[in-house]
Amino acid sequence: MDQQKITEEELNRELKGNKTTAAVCRLIGKIVAVLAFICVVTGQILLTILLIILACVLGSVKDKKDTVLKKQIGENLVKEALQEVLEDVIYEPFGKIGITQIQGSGVMIPLDYNCAEGNDHIKAVYKDLNMEFSDIILCQDENIYNEEMQVWENKKREVFKGQWLICDLGRELSAQVSLFPRTGFQRLIRTDTIKTGNEVFDKHFTVRSDDGEKVFHILTPHMIEYILSAAEISGGKLYMSFLKEGKLHIAVESDCDFFEAGKGSIDADRLREKFTTQIRWFTDMIDELRLTDTLYR
Repeated sequence: MDQQKITEEELNRELKGNKTTAAVCRLIGKIVAVLAFICVVTGQILLTILLIILACVLGSVKDKKDTVLKKQIGENLVKEALQEVLEDVIYEPFGKIGITQIQGSGVMIPLDYNCAEGNDHIKAVYKDLNMEFSDIILCQDENIYNEEMQVWENKKREVFKGQWLICDLGRELSAQVSLFPRTGFQRLIRTDTIKTGNEVFDKHFTVRSDDGEKVFHILTPHMIEYILSAAEISGGKLYMSFLKEGKLHIAVESDCDFFEAGKGSIDADRLREKFTTQIRWFTDMIDELRLTDTLYR
């Protein structure tokens, strides 16, 4: 039996309650951690143990409230916003795009990674195109030997945090093309890149392709201008990869998550507006790509 839909007032009350409880637990947990450290320094072992137990309990309560809040936002706000724009929506608040797909995407992340985390996994159809999306964090997980302590330590280094969009264009492409931002020292030196003739674009992006001529079937003057515009509004570093099989991967290193409550007071209407804007951001990208017939063989 379907669950009875809660009222707007009830939703706002539950969202605020769970967010407040999680925030209070987080704050008290930090204070308890500081007190525990002081107790360790002063040799108060019993009190240290009690404070550590209290910190663990607070952490557990915070995690549970965060999980409940995420589910409430997903089921009552995110999925509703997605269904207004997309068809056949499958939404998993705690799911993500798999690392195998990411590693085979052709997207050139500058640093090595061997594991992926993320949430807000979406599979849907937009204007007859199958698409997939999620927030993604890419990390390099390493075991490093600590010479001083003579123990192996696990270190996880974050190399990318942002959004990942996969769109099945439904047709084979004429070339495989990857582009990624030129930053820092890269702008001052010559690199192995395909020049497009657009000075602004060539300064912003390095372009790689398996076909130096057919690359321009994809990077038309119109597409180049669109990519520059998309980079400006993306809120982060833009990476793109066009695969010959007809898949387009768009990754934006924004250092933030979509579909989150964020800071400040929580309000369902404000969140709906925010989530709708985030959804429109990537559907507008797809709309623009569909207009470029020269993408296709």
